[in-house]
Amino acid sequence: MRDVYLCVDRAHAVKLPEGQYFVTDIIGCEVFGTDGTFYGMLEEVLQNGAADVYVIRGEKVLMVPALKKLLKSVDVFEKKIVLASDVLEEVGLFED
Repeated sequence: MRDVYLCVDRAHAVKLPEGQYFVTDIIGCEVFGTDGTFYGMLEEVLQNGAADVYVIRGEKVLMVPALKKLLKSVDVFEKKIVLASDVLEEVGLFED
């Protein structure tokens, strides 16, 4: 099929392994650093092939790759993501 949207309700969705999430489940999560800094809300996930890029909107827009070393925890039920603050300094990109 081309140029059509396929929708699957939650009851029929595949069960994902631990550590994997549907994009729709993490959109809207609050994002914090391990040092307690609040960065904003996850607004969008860009899927480019190498690694997903999370777009976080707070006082500034922050873009980060979805790397295991950066993502300390993702709680889809509490809608909270915690990023490793030390790694964020290396890989995070703040929009001016």
